[in-house]
Amino acid sequence: MNKDLAKIKLVYEFNNNSPLFARVAEAELNEGNADKALQILENGLKNYPNYTSAHLVYIEALAKKGEYQGVVEKLDELRTKLNDDQSINFYLDKIEKEKSQNQKLESEIRKPLEEDLDNLAETISRAKLPPVDENSNNKKAEDYSPKGKQFISETLAEIYLSQSNFKEALDIYEKLLESNPNKTEHYEAKISEIKNQMNN
Repeated sequence: MNKDLAKIKLVYEFNNNSPLFARVAEAELNEGNADKALQILENGLKNYPNYTSAHLVYIEALAKKGEYQGVVEKLDELRTKLNDDQSINFYLDKIEKEKSQNQKLESEIRKPLEEDLDNLAETISRAKLPPVDENSNNKKAEDYSPKGKQFISETLAEIYLSQSNFKEALDIYEKLLESNPNKTEHYEAKISEIKNQMNN
């Protein structure tokens, strides 16, 4: 940022009712902050509704955001104030270039995305689920329900205990006992402790 622009921004920060708002908004727009530029311009144009340069920067900001209907409406408003078709045509050309660049970018982005989606659809259509061997599985139907496959951990059991949800904690410790036989003593002690608490 050059020194003059830094000074302008400083003055505007101190007094946001300053007519320098258009320069600050233009700087924001050049930095890619179209939304911030529009906000600054909308506030400034309330105090300076006949500030033509601010209206032109506003039009550029709308174009950067792709709001071309707003651009056309604003240019029509300015046409009557400016009475200068050469300036209007200059901005129309500039905005038309912006619009075609945006459309080209969108097209470049959309094409690979559509190709990726096509590839994904093809991969999914070729995917196969392994066959279920009903004889080798002793799982109950509830194991496949949303509630059947529960996340179990000692931490979760301790949370249930701290909330006095003894039944849930007991269930988790019993499942942990089944799945971790190397910690049998520890889990049996916890189960016994919980049963004592339930009986009291």
